[in-house]
Amino acid sequence: MLTRVRTQLGYANVMATLAACAAIGAAALAAGAIPGGDGSIAGCYTKRGGRLRVVEAGSDCRKNERPITWAQQGPRGETGDTGTALAYARVNGTAPTGGDTVDGAYARNVADVNVTHPAAGKWCFDGLSFAPKNIVATVDVVQAGVTEVIQAGIAPGGACVGKQAMVEVLSAGTPIDSGFFVQIN
Repeated sequence: MLTRVRTQLGYANVMATLAACAAIGAAALAAGAIPGGDGSIAGCYTKRGGRLRVVEAGSDCRKNERPITWAQQGPRGETGDTGTALAYARVNGTAPTGGDTVDGAYARNVADVNVTHPAAGKWCFDGLSFAPKNIVATVDVVQAGVTEVIQAGIAPGGACVGKQAMVEVLSAGTPIDSGFFVQIN
């Protein structure tokens, strides 16, 4: 009798049994409606300790559990307040003789007329309708293997002397033309 059981527990039989169990489990999971057709998720939590488990329906709760449901996706929130930046812009990384510098779709109180590009990696801001107290800039697109550093300041010197603010983009210490976002307060 024992040898007959051993021969039936061969590798192929065990693997076939496991595969069949996995297929039945996957079919049962696919047939289950989590989340439900209305997008809600049902669960049961224990009265003591609050342990939560997800179920197909609240009616699947045990005696020591209470049903709970929640939405897979909540309602859309209200549009937030306008940010506090007095000015912001996406600045294209064009060469000094390039064309459109400020992307008007992503700009407020900054236009091409406010930006000059006197040298590689340097942009000057002037003619803004307010006196800047702070400027923050960040790289627009990070390129693989390229480390970019952005320096920004108000009352700049060098190529931007006499201007209101400046941004400089560097890669390995060398000025480069690269797009960036700037926020000015």
